[in-house]
Amino acid sequence: MVLHKRKLLVVLVSLFTVFNLSLGTLSFAQEPNDGANTSTVPSFNENDIVPGKVLVKYKQQPAPDGMQALSARSASSWTTLNFNNDLAVSDKLAELQKDPNVEYAEPVYKVHLIETDVSTDIAPTVSQSVYTGTSAYKKIWGKRAAHVDHMGTYSDLTKNQNVTVAVMDTGIDMTHPALQDSIIQGYDFVNKDTKAQDDNGHGTHVSGIIAAQPYGGADVGVAHGAQLMPLKVLDSNGGGDTSYLYQAFQYVLAHPVDVINMSLGSYADSIALHDIIKKVHDQGTVIVSASGNDSNNWTKDETGQYSTQPWETSDTHRTAYFTSYPAAYEEVISVGAVAQLNDLNYAIADFSNIGKIDLVAPGINIYSTVIGGSYDYKSGTSMATPFVAGLAALLKAANPNLGAEDIRLILQTSAQPGNLLSLQPNIYEPSNHYPFNYASQKMAYGDGLINGIRAFEVPRLQMSPAVAFNFPTNPALSYNFELLNVYDTVVSVTYSVYLNARAYNKATIDRELDLQYAFVATPSWAPLLNGQKQLTATISNIGSGYNFYMFGTWEEPTPTGGVVQHRSNIISAPPQVSLASGTYTGQQKVTLTSSFGNGTIYYKIEQKNKAAYISTFPVSGGELTLSEDTVLKVAMYHNNEFSNDVIYQYTITAPRGGGGGGGGGGGGGGSSQQPPSRNADGKMVYEFKPAHVDLLIQLNKALSDLTLNATTKENLDILSVEMDADIVQKASQMKRPIVIAANDINMQIPPNAWPIKLSTSKILFTSSKSTTAIPNFTSASAIYDFSVTEDGTKLSSFASPVKVSIPFDASKVKDVHKLSVYFYDETQGAWTPIGGTLNSNGTMTASLAHFSKYAVLEKQNDANLKDIKDHWAQKEIEDLAGQGIIDGINQDSFQPDATLTRAQFVTIIAKALQLQQSGDAAIFQDVSADAWYRNSVYAAYSASIISGMSEQTFVPDAPITREQMALTMVNAYLHATGKKLEDIVTTQEVKYADEGSISTWARSYVRIASALGLLSGTMGGQFAPADNASRAQAAVVIYRLLNKVQ
Repeated sequence: MVLHKRKLLVVLVSLFTVFNLSLGTLSFAQEPNDGANTSTVPSFNENDIVPGKVLVKYKQQPAPDGMQALSARSASSWTTLNFNNDLAVSDKLAELQKDPNVEYAEPVYKVHLIETDVSTDIAPTVSQSVYTGTSAYKKIWGKRAAHVDHMGTYSDLTKNQNVTVAVMDTGIDMTHPALQDSIIQGYDFVNKDTKAQDDNGHGTHVSGIIAAQPYGGADVGVAHGAQLMPLKVLDSNGGGDTSYLYQAFQYVLAHPVDVINMSLGSYADSIALHDIIKKVHDQGTVIVSASGNDSNNWTKDETGQYSTQPWETSDTHRTAYFTSYPAAYEEVISVGAVAQLNDLNYAIADFSNIGKIDLVAPGINIYSTVIGGSYDYKSGTSMATPFVAGLAALLKAANPNLGAEDIRLILQTSAQPGNLLSLQPNIYEPSNHYPFNYASQKMAYGDGLINGIRAFEVPRLQMSPAVAFNFPTNPALSYNFELLNVYDTVVSVTYSVYLNARAYNKATIDRELDLQYAFVATPSWAPLLNGQKQLTATISNIGSGYNFYMFGTWEEPTPTGGVVQHRSNIISAPPQVSLASGTYTGQQKVTLTSSFGNGTIYYKIEQKNKAAYISTFPVSGGELTLSEDTVLKVAMYHNNEFSNDVIYQYTITAPRGGGGGGGGGGGGGGSSQQPPSRNADGKMVYEFKPAHVDLLIQLNKALSDLTLNATTKENLDILSVEMDADIVQKASQMKRPIVIAANDINMQIPPNAWPIKLSTSKILFTSSKSTTAIPNFTSASAIYDFSVTEDGTKLSSFASPVKVSIPFDASKVKDVHKLSVYFYDETQGAWTPIGGTLNSNGTMTASLAHFSKYAVLEKQNDANLKDIKDHWAQKEIEDLAGQGIIDGINQDSFQPDATLTRAQFVTIIAKALQLQQSGDAAIFQDVSADAWYRNSVYAAYSASIISGMSEQTFVPDAPITREQMALTMVNAYLHATGKKLEDIVTTQEVKYADEGSISTWARSYVRIASALGLLSGTMGGQFAPADNASRAQAAVVIYRLLNKVQ
């Protein structure tokens, strides 16, 4: 695997003849194949290792059935082994190599902070070509250059506080006023302490750039108030090793974060470190790291030379270093540094390493927090990296559904490649660190300088396979394209979009420079239609020894009339299959391989009169033996992405004169769906376990939802559905609900509803059915007991409601309009109504905020509310009372014309909309902890439906006025529909005779409530805003609201 080179493009399809290519003159460590034994001790430089320590990976025991686990992508863990320093590391590794239980062992490599040696008192050493401006400008130039100095329009403190950034560094000054409120629990892996206090200063400076809040007249942070998790992996001298880093990533696996910042580096490639980085990346974490400060890109007094020190201005040797590790890894966003020139253009910093660079950010004279509560300047790619981490945090705060690769694509698409000083061709002196004399602009600047405003304004192109491929039998490859904004909404534009392919030699340092074959497809292009398009490109014949990749681009118009091309997201390539679809004679060997350095190959075999089964191979591949007609489906998991499925169909006839062969297909094991059966209690039980690869394939094909069809011909008492958590997470990332379709119930789980912790866990949904009689109710349905667990742990609440449709028998009840879905409240020992919508197919649909026992019920012995007979609101009151949303004052009386308190009204709304309290709010001083309405008040407050009469008072016992009711009802409508106020368009102007007496804050809400048909005026054409609302009026507006939103 060429570690200094990023697989930039969307789909990589490797020819079968290039798997054993090596780099020749380059001596990068190669990763061992998953599960394979290595035959040699890794080579290393003695100066790069820590004596007396090695990292060891022990072999995993095979599963009992001989199959590789479907979670094979989760590599076994590594262990740090300490020994006497007198024993050479190479000898210890040779000893471990002989141990049959050891899969691999490597040295513990040194890690260092990445900061220039002129980080203090830097101002006098800056050359005249570097722009400094005024003293005030110098303090904020980095934020200004990256366009992250005014981000309040796109995010705010409250949203930022929902995002966590792990800072793997020297720790953080816990007492710095600009940081202390943002620091959460971390760990000191150097001193084995729960308090990761900074004793160097580097980590504090980095953390300030990420998230410092304004203090003392300084505003240095990008994502104000984002949570900072200090993970101290470097000591007071800025030194550490890969064992500390490995432990820090283990900590993050147990305590997930959104973003990781590593302003540090190592000269060595650690397989152990890369192993665990892949795991953390698979969680969806954005990982950002500094490229390193070892190069010398500018000589003498060239433009771009930032130092005036004599040894710099007299230097004539231009040398480069490849990007250091871990920035060089594919899963990590690598950041280089730039300086601002006097002409306000930018140049790569003299020290900034090159090669695998994704983005650049300001890295000279960056003003930020230091130990002791003050501020100072530092320089280096260390200072550039937190600008990227901070912007990634802002994007995550704005849209929590963005995945790691979504954020990478947004950052790269929105980066500005212009205004960057060009490198000259053939300018570097070849060396052991960089054996070439040239570098492309992309190898120095990546996709360009980050731009915070563009990150929120410029859309990204999302590319996904349109159909299953059968390459190379069919060389035509089709893809769907969508142009999405940062909130994952399709942008309706007509920009041109292109689909093409390029070939390149695998050993080429920069694939963009390999022009021998260049473009190898009959390209396809068209304008987007409402932000979407499907395109097909046909691959041409290319030379042996070459790979090719598919990619999509779109053209962004520039103010000067030109265009800038942007590429789309990365999609993993499917596995390569050695045998094309067709008709063959006799037993056939089929080899599955992949050109990637990590991942898992999934395959499914279907043969006549046999149960289909699935299995996996490690990334190194495997061989299948086929002796009969077979349909083979394959897919690849790589870099937290699943490839499109590829289907191969084989017709296999017996050889002449020979008998038919037995069943084929290697890989062993497999899984087939068992039919329903009765348990020891005589209950009909169905354990539905859909194949993982089938779900992946369906998910890639689905346009709307992922349906798990658990219907059977048997009448079930208990249904369980088991799936891997990564299916739930991937469906959420793709904004697709999961639908569980059973014989009777139908359940829709919206994206991100279930708070899944780990992608490797198992999710188990269970529904059991009973028919126990319920006192005081007539049952129209069975009682359904729903539950969902993650690795056995119950998920007690959901981030958003789950919809369920339950069948009912209308012949069992008196009035179907008085039916409601009820749940059994175990704390109260009572059945509580949550409402529901009657459907024409004899089901009732309700939204569930949690799982419990549920049933469709009609309440018996309803109170005889004598005082509503012939009342103008009789129908509405009776319907809501039948659903348990409102109650009478006593058994005989509703008192429809009595006033309603604010607490009573908000309680009705909470019941009607099934609101759930979010968090432990305690805002209002006059809402006591034991108040009967407390949960309803804070549930409505969390939903932005109500507010207090002041910041600290709700005044629960005050009557609610009509204008207050209008405001509350409009907010309730917005919450129930997910709309914004500006989305509501009224077709006619509503005016009342007493318009002038409506409070200014309420006028627009009164008009909207009237236009929506929720409220109306009096007989005299007035609204009477200050009048107290009656109980009947409250019932009618709630009834209208429910009809409006259901």
